[in-house]
Amino acid sequence: MFVKASMKNRFHVHSKLESLYQHVDRSCLPSDLGGEGESVADLTVAWKAKVESYAQWYKEQESVQTDLDKVVAKEDRLTLNGDSFGTEGSFRQLKID
Repeated sequence: MFVKASMKNRFHVHSKLESLYQHVDRSCLPSDLGGEGESVADLTVAWKAKVESYAQWYKEQESVQTDLDKVVAKEDRLTLNGDSFGTEGSFRQLKID
């Protein structure tokens, strides 16, 4: 009752694997769930190795910062021809002319 009907139709809760197979192809599932893919344990090891291979990149990202001296102030966002560098306001409603 908390979710709109359109959103409710997007969610599927499966209590048995047979109902899951009607929505998800077995080639996409790990062997632990009756699929044709690798086991969850093998996938976990592979992804852990992949994330660890990016360790240096993650360490470098810790020092990445915004240079606030290069940030354009709101009142200075006009270009030479008077156009704005972006669109101000919210995008809750999109009006197309």
